[in-house]
Amino acid sequence: MLGRQQHGHIESIGFDLYVQMLEGAVAKLKGEESMPELRTTLSLGMDVRIPQEYIPSENLRLRTYKRVSSIATEEEKQDVRKELEDRFGAMPKSVENLLEFAMLKSISEKLRIASVERQGTRVALRFHPETQLDPAAVVKVVRSRKGIKLDPSGVLWMELQRGESVPGALRNVLLGLRGEG
Repeated sequence: MLGRQQHGHIESIGFDLYVQMLEGAVAKLKGEESMPELRTTLSLGMDVRIPQEYIPSENLRLRTYKRVSSIATEEEKQDVRKELEDRFGAMPKSVENLLEFAMLKSISEKLRIASVERQGTRVALRFHPETQLDPAAVVKVVRSRKGIKLDPSGVLWMELQRGESVPGALRNVLLGLRGEG
């Protein structure tokens, strides 16, 4: 259904980017405000790889990384987990970490968090300048957890408790910021 010119554009920039650009143009024509896409950087010091011993085929590993990177909901995460366990057996810890990492990244991007970085026993959540959070949710998160504070530059610092799981603690804070905690 695409003309020669559109097909050439798709080939040069890729289908996903073309669709995003097209959706943005349609939203603009409708007078809707669209937020530019934001990719959150996560640096949590976790092993998030798929070992060659788990999925020997490099091509399959790359396709699995792509599939995992598209996880946006808990249901999708569970579907991918079930599929991997059915095809390749029990998942190593690094693959479990990868699935959780993908979920945390998705939640962070929806909240428009620019980066999440672990620094020893602390985790810094840096918000994008255009991030719009409910102030009541931020206050609730800060009050609900010992060792969490928002500094004047807009960075939310979270102190990890001894033995606490980084992904679990981060997930709770992110869900709280989303108003689900």
